[in-house]
Formats: sequence, C-alpha cells, structure tokens
Amino acid sequence: MSRLKTYLAVTFLITWTCWWTLVLLVRPGMMVYGHPLFLLLFALGGLGPTIAAYAAVLATPNQSPLREFNLQLFRWRVVWWWYVIALVLPFALALAPLGLAALIDPGLPASLVLRPWYMFFPLFLVMILGGGLEELGRSSESPATFHVNAGEYVLSASAGPAGLISNVKVEAGKVSAVRIALNVGTLEIKTYEAEGAANPVSAWHRIYPAASGPGKKAAPLLTVEGGMHRVQLPAGDYRLETQYGNARVESAVSVTAGQAVTKSIVLSAGQAKISLPAGKPARVCAVYEAGTDRNAGPAGRAAGTSVSFILKAGDYEVECRAQGAPAPAKPAQIHIAAGATQEAKLSE
Repeated sequence: MSRLKTYLAVTFLITWTCWWTLVLLVRPGMMVYGHPLFLLLFALGGLGPTIAAYAAVLATPNQSPLREFNLQLFRWRVVWWWYVIALVLPFALALAPLGLAALIDPGLPASLVLRPWYMFFPLFLVMILGGGLEELGRSSESPATFHVNAGEYVLSASAGPAGLISNVKVEAGKVSAVRIALNVGTLEIKTYEAEGAANPVSAWHRIYPAASGPGKKAAPLLTVEGGMHRVQLPAGDYRLETQYGNARVESAVSVTAGQAVTKSIVLSAGQAKISLPAGKPARVCAVYEAGTDRNAGPAGRAAGTSVSFILKAGDYEVECRAQGAPAPAKPAQIHIAAGATQEAKLSE
C-alpha cells in the first residue's frame, strides 16, 4: 500500500473509531462532556492525522526513512531565539494584565483559581499536534439558523457551564428543526460594601455546586468579576464565594430553570489606608484581627510607602516592618466600618 493510502486509512480508522464510539455513548445518555473517557476519545480522535502520519512513514521505509521525516518535521527554520519568543511571549501577554491588576488590588492573586500546572502539557500537545477541530458554524441567536449541505451533523448548544449535544440529519431542500432544553436559569449577582449602599463594588465570585463544601478542593463551575454580573446556570443549588480585597463572604443560592434570580451580597467591608513616615523606604505591613494569635497569619499583607487594605468590619492591628528590621514597629490600632474608609498614620 502506498504511503498516501496508508495515511488516509489509519487516519479514518483512528478518528472514526474514537468519535463514532463517542457518538454511540453520548446519544443514549451513557456519557456526558467532562467524563475522562469522553475527553480521551475526543482528543485521541483529533490526534488521528498525526498518529497516521508516523504510521504511514514507518510502513513505507523504502520511500524515505523515519529519520528523514523527523528532520523535515522538526527542522529549525529560523534562529533558535524566535522559538523562545513564540513560546514565552503568549505567557508574558497573559500574565502582564494579572500583574498590573495585582498592583492595583493586592488581594486579587488570592482570589484567582488556576488550573493545575501539569495540565499545560496535554493541552499543548492536543492544540499543536491535534489541530483546530473547528466547528462548521456558530450562532448566539435564538433560534439559531445554519445553512449547510445535506448530511448528518452534531449540534452542540451551551449556556454558561450547561451544555447538550444532539445529532441532526439535514435533507436537501428541507428545514430540519431541533429543540434543545438546557434547563438553565439566570443568576444576577450584585455586590455592595455595606447595607443600604447605592453603588455596587467590583468583586470576584466563584460558583460551586452546593454539594461541594468549603473544605473540598474542587474547581469552581464559574469564576466571574464585577459589581453586577449575570450568569446562566443549570437549575439547582449553588455555593457562592465572594472575594473583595481581603474580605470574603460565602452564600447559598438556588437557580430555577427559565427564571432569573437576583442575589445581593452585602460584604460588610471597609477600607483602611495606612500612611508611613515621609521620606522613609517602603515597608511590609501586615494587618491582624485584634486579639487574635499571630501564628494564625494576617488578614492581609501589602508593601509600599503607603498601603491600603479592604477588610471585614471590625477592629484590627497593623504592623509594619522595614526591610531587614528584626522586629516590626509599634502596631497601630484601626477600626473598620462597613462602607467607610479609615486612615491611620504609623509613626517611627
């Protein structure tokens, strides 16, 4: 068999076997998106052309050996530092806004939820080796209309984290209608510093299923940011974690299919602005709840010549230490009132 025929045969064998198996499992509801076997079959089917290329080369060594194929595939076509730029620049562009946001809001990094670092490697391989796997069409309108050739298609519909996949057959000159019920509702989140506040504040929100308790290290269904935010969720009960600076609030919310529910979150939080002696170098400041053990860790930490904290209402002690100093200066007492800004000046 020629190299081209071998390549086509192996490509279709791998891709069709994986993806038709996936169709047979998804149609009767035996498997849903997110299941490990679903992701494995989907990714392996996408890698079919890459695997087939190597299979075709190994099966026809008389046309050209594997070593020659690898030399063509991995040949350095430009100087090495262009490859470094291609790999590093996307990370730099992604991290730069986060670094800038952290400078503006020091409490932001603690509210971020990141994927495990080791997921980079399988995702990188799938995207580089597996190709784009792009869909034929996309629409955000309801009802959605697609003009396609006659044939069989897979229709995917999603709203927020809810999604369904349905098979549809299109006949020439006819209109094929598909009705998909996602069973979702709308959750509107409004966040305020204090009871009766007129303007919402921008906070980070992490949404978990209600069954996922605070002690469980589970990834959130959604992470959103803003003072007012509308999200679509499958009907059910959820746990909402809200982070505003160093103030954190948990609340419960229920979503009903086809309805909109508004959740107003009152943080009972205020701001503390700490001024250090003029002309002195930057210091590292930590704020503790009054009367608590220092071993439990601070409620917040920041560095600079003038620092600020967003904290739950209450009494606190602020300690600032110069770089290299054996002990912090005398702590300052500060009272935080909900919705208010308290200023304090630390002496030598």
